Amino acid sequence: MSTYIMTDIHGHYDDIREMFGKIGYSAGDRLICADDYIDRGSQSYEMLQWMEHPGGNVILVRGNHDEEFACYADLMTVISQKAGLEMDRVEDALTAYQALRQVSSYFDCYGTVGSLIQKKKVTLGQLAQWAAYIRKMPYFYEIMKYI
Repeated sequence: MSTYIMTDIHGHYDDIREMFGKIGYSAGDRLICADDYIDRGSQSYEMLQWMEHPGGNVILVRGNHDEEFACYADLMTVISQKAGLEMDRVEDALTAYQALRQVSSYFDCYGTVGSLIQKKKVTLGQLAQWAAYIRKMPYFYEIMKYI
């Protein structure tokens, strides 16, 4: 059994899959992914889907980009509830997103949430579900004497 550690994947899903092949990663190995699964790369959607069911031998550690994403989803949910928007309508997700972008240009500064809504037709409900997965991730993982 080998242990592998990867960090800062940043929306590069195909690259992580390619890396699995290069290292000969198998079900008997352990993978520790230490933070920042989304933003910057073009495959944040695929990374978020993978994070839902990464496998029993994968440990996901939360990073600042992941935490920001969860906060964005929380803010959009609050806006949606106050405005009477639906969690399962893409149009309502876009309305909440645009309202928050008007308040702050820093909101979703990498454009990940906007891209998920506009290109992948992700709803507020899906964003909230991903935020819940992120909230379950620890901030650190200790292996032997290393953190």
